[in-house]
Amino acid sequence: MWGFEAQHRIRSSHILVINFSSVGAEIVKNLVLGGLGFLTIIDSGKILEQDLSGNFFFDVSLLGCTKLDSAVKERIQELNPRVDIVTDSGAWAEKSQAWFNQFDIIICTQFDASQIESISLISRSLNIPLYVVDTHGLYGMIFVDLIDHSSHLRLARNPIRRKPGRSSSVREIVRVEEMTENDVEYEDCLIQNHYTPFNNILEKPKLKEFFRNKKKLNKIDSTLVVLLGCLKIPSSYNYPIETVQVTRFELLEFANDVARRLGLTILDLNDLILQDIANQFCCEFQPVAAILAGCLSQDVINMLSKRENPINNLLIFNGKKAEMPIYTI
Repeated sequence: MWGFEAQHRIRSSHILVINFSSVGAEIVKNLVLGGLGFLTIIDSGKILEQDLSGNFFFDVSLLGCTKLDSAVKERIQELNPRVDIVTDSGAWAEKSQAWFNQFDIIICTQFDASQIESISLISRSLNIPLYVVDTHGLYGMIFVDLIDHSSHLRLARNPIRRKPGRSSSVREIVRVEEMTENDVEYEDCLIQNHYTPFNNILEKPKLKEFFRNKKKLNKIDSTLVVLLGCLKIPSSYNYPIETVQVTRFELLEFANDVARRLGLTILDLNDLILQDIANQFCCEFQPVAAILAGCLSQDVINMLSKRENPINNLLIFNGKKAEMPIYTI
């Protein structure tokens, strides 16, 4: 479907998934079924009752076991015996930088800002593409940092030929070739995407470059700033959900800090999305996990196959509105 060369890259890639959460399990399923060559999963947590409804690799017989118990690994392996799977019940933060150097892509789930900053420093220093996905009930986000990535886009031929050059601060056309296939003329464009490190997304935001009209900027859904605000709260992953409490006041403070940095509308306590996400903080809802995992897995395939433009750099999901915009920040 994506060509021999692309299939070879997928088969030879080694991907690391950190945290076998609900969305982590969906990502693992997609990658294993997609014919990935090598997969390592790391999670130091134990299976809690709340995990049974969000992770289809778990059942009640495994309550209290490590999330990557041998029985769990066997269930993953059954999906595709050809994939080389390694499971690790250690703590990712205790691994040396050299350990990460074996991977071609790092995927993290249910991370907070400090954890993303730590893993981003590692991925950037080793030139490894990074994906981060977080879910909170009906809401979620995917952050992508591929550092610098080139891909081919096949576009319908224009009367005025496309020319190499920058289309934005994060994307440029490197080369354009006119081609014909089955009597259809098209342009094969080599696109270079440049990504912003996580540490810089609020320091030098690019949002205004893509929303130059103030009215459009003000219409951006508050889901963006609330989900980014959630990252400032320490991750509650692997904690019993009944012990997790986030107040609207706490979340409002973090969300408005993000809003000020991005030049967006300041929220108040009556914001419905703020209330929703505060109530659903760190809850894992399997249908939402499946949607976000599907988007991320497809983007990984696109990235490895060097076809289509990958996400650059933030996808926001609002399950109530059935909206999933992509922002460059």
